[in-house]
Amino acid sequence: MTPVLSLLATLSVLPSSDVSALELSVPDVTSPAVAVSSLDLAQARSTVTLTCKGTLTSRNIAANILVPAGATCLLNDVMITGNVQVQSGASLTVRNANVQGFVSGRAGFRHLDVQGSIVQGEVRAEEGGSFNLNDSQVTGHVRVSRNTGPVRIAHATLNRDLECWSNRAAPTGTWLRVDGRQLGQCSRL
Repeated sequence: MTPVLSLLATLSVLPSSDVSALELSVPDVTSPAVAVSSLDLAQARSTVTLTCKGTLTSRNIAANILVPAGATCLLNDVMITGNVQVQSGASLTVRNANVQGFVSGRAGFRHLDVQGSIVQGEVRAEEGGSFNLNDSQVTGHVRVSRNTGPVRIAHATLNRDLECWSNRAAPTGTWLRVDGRQLGQCSRL
């Protein structure tokens, strides 16, 4: 399935009110990576990126999600087969979701909040504002570094390492299960 067909299948499950919160970025369909008809569905999906500036609720989204600079995005009760990235000045709340890729806030993000969710990849909050991970499970590493706002990690199950380095305020949290190592500022949580 080509990225465009994958996107059409994805958008067909979105009500028209949700589509207005999305913008689409699809690679040039003449590029060899997308023109090859033998691409499997997972590869095709990974080439589609949806830009979120609003709220997406109760949907399955077969794409990557990008929260652009300065935007605010709420992903509520969704399943995302790709990755989620938060750009400078942007805020993201992931609530009651299943993200099959990673969640990443980098270089100046404003706020990143993951609640009651499952993230099957890594979670990274680096060089940004505030970060909250609550009542969630993360299969990959959790890396929290050089943030200027509060960092809270509570009621979470982390299957790999929890690393916290050089955050302005020491991270806080309770009731953690960390199967890997707890490093840096998070060593005593």
